Amino acid sequence: MGKAQRDKGKRGEREAVKEAISHWGANPDECRRTSQVDGGLKADIINALPGFHVEVKRRKKIGALRFMDQAWEDSEGECEIPLVLMREDGSQHWYVVFPMTYSMEFANAMWNQFMPGGGE
Repeated sequence: MGKAQRDKGKRGEREAVKEAISHWGANPDECRRTSQVDGGLKADIINALPGFHVEVKRRKKIGALRFMDQAWEDSEGECEIPLVLMREDGSQHWYVVFPMTYSMEFANAMWNQFMPGGGE
């Protein structure tokens, strides 16, 4: 990997740290990017969200986001947050994609789904 690609990766990781602090409430003193040494198994950013390994990808184009474009278009005027569920043929794992800015809305909806009445 060339220096320009490594620098772009570092910039993306720094941006992701700021977003994790802003949208996930990560502790700004603890959430940080890690130093990648020979492709080690460390997460790209640590202490962003307890129990999660955060891998950061910043690309010119991400194919899966074309599905988000469709979700945005289809949800227009419905006051709904677009969300994409996807799975590759032959895989058992489903993945969810939605804008990070809606993390709290997603967390609240999940909480209300599993804890009717807000867990009171």
